[in-house]
Amino acid sequence: MNVYILFLIILFFFGYAFYDQFLMEKLKGKTCLKVRLYQRNKLEGTVLIALLGVALYQSYPDELTPFYLFLLASFGVLVIYQFFIRCPVLILKPKGFFFANLYVSYDRINTINISENGFLQFVLKNGRALPIYIQAVDDIVKVLNFFVEIGRINPNQMEKIAEKIIKENKLRQKQKDTSDN
Repeated sequence: MNVYILFLIILFFFGYAFYDQFLMEKLKGKTCLKVRLYQRNKLEGTVLIALLGVALYQSYPDELTPFYLFLLASFGVLVIYQFFIRCPVLILKPKGFFFANLYVSYDRINTINISENGFLQFVLKNGRALPIYIQAVDDIVKVLNFFVEIGRINPNQMEKIAEKIIKENKLRQKQKDTSDN
């Protein structure tokens, strides 16, 4: 029974990985902008790999079948891919965006907040907030320029925000340089 459950989990995982890597960019029109987000949850991946190791250790005396061993190894590779290789992305389309593998229409956005360190937050009309941690500061400016182009952000606000982001980035870089020395 465990073999069948593990096999189904692996099949669903492969389907998810295929959707994540190939289908999202093709859905809902052409991709206008794609930016990388911070990779998170490495601790959870490490715990899952440790649990997989414990499962292998516990079932080793019971003489694993080659198929079950293959499934466990495949699952381990998929866990490594999910938590350590794959990088989450924000995909901006003409009428909406993909975030966390879900599509959100621009019409559902109530406000767009940005902090000094470049953290974006989309507050939807239903009150739910989507925190977006963009990896590169240059990409934050690209995202904000995109929202200016589609009319979601006022161009005057964009200039102030861009200046604030650049100043904060220079300050962070200076702090990093002094801490490295």
